[in-house]
Amino acid sequence: MQRVVKTEMLDHLPVNDPLAVGSRRDLRLINRLMGHKEILAKVIRRGLGGKRSFRLLDIGAGDGLFGLRVLRSLGCVQTPCHVTFVDRLSAISKSHLITMESLGWNHTIVERDIFEWLEDEDSHFDVCFANLFLHHFQDDRLSEMLGLIRSRCDFFACTEPRRSAMGLMGVFCLPLLGCNRVTRNDARLSVHAGFRASELSSLCRDDMGWELTERPAGLFSHLFTASRVSHHEQ
Repeated sequence: MQRVVKTEMLDHLPVNDPLAVGSRRDLRLINRLMGHKEILAKVIRRGLGGKRSFRLLDIGAGDGLFGLRVLRSLGCVQTPCHVTFVDRLSAISKSHLITMESLGWNHTIVERDIFEWLEDEDSHFDVCFANLFLHHFQDDRLSEMLGLIRSRCDFFACTEPRRSAMGLMGVFCLPLLGCNRVTRNDARLSVHAGFRASELSSLCRDDMGWELTERPAGLFSHLFTASRVSHHEQ
């Protein structure tokens, strides 16, 4: 099965469109079933290496709820920590931000194209993470994005759809969960645009200085991590 990237419906719906609202609700359920929060929280802890004060970057953050769940899994922080959410169309609610603050997190919300922001931004982050985001991009743009992320963080982790027959079987089950037509359409496209084997690793230049891991995660998911070698050896 060759990787094919097509535009998903949710990407072009207004944030407040009822179908978009319903699809984001569907995605929250799908994320719980796929266990992505637990997968990413575990590797983020490893990437932080015991640091007590750190900066996180969530790209393709959407409504921020997935990022909030990751922060909850990391627990309340006792020292100043900061999380930055970047998305072309942010839909993060005030209630999510209040919850983050109660856990001890400062936050910044950036509503901007990820490539433009990474090129202009000069801040450094301990960990960058993404969930169901990278599969939206063609390989050449992904290689560019990974290079930009490399210049901004010590550790990167993402969970993506795994391109497989099992993934397509999962799509056929979505009506049983009550998922709307936008979710069903986009889920099928997501599987075809997903990853397997070492496809993301192959897009990283040799001079990036990253230690890479890439593997299946659960029934339907693909996990990719990249750690700065000097950071990993500390």
